[in-house]
Amino acid sequence: MSSVCRRIIDEFASALGLPDLGRRAWYLVAGRAGPNAVFKIVIAPRRDLPGHVVTVARKRDTPVVSHEVNILGRLRLVMPPELVDSIPRILAHGCLDGYPYFGVVFYESVGHTRIARRLARGRRSRWVANWTTQLALATVNQGLLQRFLEVEFAPAVAAIRADPHIANDVKRRIEKSLETICSNAQNIPSVCCHGDLWAGNILWQRGQRRAIVLDWGAARWPGLPCVDLCRFALANVPSNELIAELITRHCYAIDLDPGLVPALYDLYKLFVKAELDEAFKLQPDGVFNPFLGDNDTPALRLSRLLEAHSMGSAHNRYHYRS
Repeated sequence: MSSVCRRIIDEFASALGLPDLGRRAWYLVAGRAGPNAVFKIVIAPRRDLPGHVVTVARKRDTPVVSHEVNILGRLRLVMPPELVDSIPRILAHGCLDGYPYFGVVFYESVGHTRIARRLARGRRSRWVANWTTQLALATVNQGLLQRFLEVEFAPAVAAIRADPHIANDVKRRIEKSLETICSNAQNIPSVCCHGDLWAGNILWQRGQRRAIVLDWGAARWPGLPCVDLCRFALANVPSNELIAELITRHCYAIDLDPGLVPALYDLYKLFVKAELDEAFKLQPDGVFNPFLGDNDTPALRLSRLLEAHSMGSAHNRYHYRS
């Protein structure tokens, strides 16, 4: 694989008209696991040139690479001008010896002290909330969710029913969540869903005022609304009140009932489980199951937070539609 990667770097450099790019230091990082496994070739930056990252399939004809190229190209056409640079621009893509690849510019993030990171946390969270809202508004579509549910979740629900490691009360909750979303599908907008929005996939640029959102291999368009923001907020926002505020604002902006968010998040975890089952199917049963143990609580936590926030809304100073 090393020789293939070297040739891909040379081909990528030739496409960019930067022949010296192929002579710069580079290293490999293992990306996604399973049938959609990829390598990321990180080409070191230089004083007069940025670095580059080339994503390469670890197996021939891996679909995730072309899928990500397609998603990124479409998104850069629809995102508002002030946020288009948050979507990586494909500099070149191709296929060498059956291994598809694509490359983007890589900017190293700027280091910050712990205090500075703490001070920036609220600003970062609001940036992500605004970004997910703009992504949803740029890709929103009505009437596509029902087909998405049938294609993506019917096999996942069957797997949940048959999984002996998942408690019966969790199975019942998942079934209820699916029933709730299916019965309201015509009133739920479908949007482009990143699918893996966590802090590690958001590269903050100098000054922390904007970011580039990476790793779109798990993206779905059409996909579930609001779950990207929930995924990020539950893991990175320390204030329960701020989590509820950001999610509620987001829901009103895209005309989504906040009461449906916990059920949507349950379905998102179904998607995650299906991805993990495929990626780690040779591992012991249950090791990567997002419905086991304490990982079973996010949807229930969302229910409590949004209910408490709704009960206090009469005394709340926020104007969600502003």
